[in-house]
Formats: sequence, structure tokens, C-alpha cells
Amino acid sequence: MKHTLLRTRLLLLLLLCSWGGVYHLHAQRLIAKTNLLYLCSGTLNAGLEFRLSRSTTFNLEGQYNPLTFGEKSLKHYALQPELRVWPSGRPQARWFYGFMGNLSRKECNLSGTYRFVDSFGGGVSGGYVFVLKERLRLETTLAFGLVMERGREWETTQPLKCNVKGLKFSPLKAGVTLTYILK
Repeated sequence: MKHTLLRTRLLLLLLLCSWGGVYHLHAQRLIAKTNLLYLCSGTLNAGLEFRLSRSTTFNLEGQYNPLTFGEKSLKHYALQPELRVWPSGRPQARWFYGFMGNLSRKECNLSGTYRFVDSFGGGVSGGYVFVLKERLRLETTLAFGLVMERGREWETTQPLKCNVKGLKFSPLKAGVTLTYILK
């Protein structure tokens, strides 16, 4: 049931974030990207960015980390939609700011402490894009916001009822991202 609730929230978030710009996608730029900082930590990730207008883009990134070290594990996956505004009027060049969402699930087993947490939230982002070549860019990003967590943490083999919950201010994203303009 909890997996169904997370999938429903994820689908609703995707639909809400992409509904306003879907009809513009056929003739605009499409950008593929991967966050190099996440790759260094063992997190597989990929993203797409669509140009919605002259100064706005919609960015959608996903991450998955299957790390396991013997009996210890740190697994998580996340989806991060983001609406970006480019004050220069030229997407994928110079400064940008944005509004982003975050939907994630974390499953950790570190030194006998188990943690299983679903979280969702949103916040603001900002960054700078360096033009390397005609289609190749290097993007730096930082985002902060509010995150609502709900889950369980326990030290034995029997999980407790939901004992991890609350709203907190948190970093949502830090990235050095390699991007390539497909069209």
C-alpha cells in the first residue's frame, strides 16, 4: 500500500509539473544531462531538459543508488522536477534560478540501524552554466527547500511504527552536471 501511495504521488507530481509545457516540446531544444557529483558517489542519474519558452525550461532528473557494502547498504532513488528561469533570455547559458520538487525513498542499513524513509518537498535552486562547445555545457547547481519525511527507524529486526516524520529545511541538490544539447 505504501508503494502504491508513493507511485500515486510521483505520477501526480509528474503530471502537474509537465502539464503546462507538453504542447511546446515538439519544436524546442532537448537537453540530456548527468550529474558528475552523483556519479562520483555511485549514484546512477540522468536528466532531460525541455525549453518551454524564450526564458524558461523544464528540467526532470532521476537518481538511483544501489550501494551495498557487505551487510551495510545505502539505497535510494529520487525524482526531481524543476522549472528554470533564465534572466539572460538565453537558456543553457549563464545564470538561472528555479523552483524544484523532490520525491525520494531511502533504505539504509548502517551498523545495525535500519532506516526506511519516504520524503517529498520543494524549494528554490540556482546555478550557472558554462558553455564548453556548441552543444556541450557544464552546469553548476545548488538547491535548498523544505522536505517532509515519513518512515521508520529501528535497531532490531522488528520495525517500529512510523517514528521518523516531520518537516525540515534541507539541501535538495548540489551538482556539477555535464549537459549535451540534442536538438
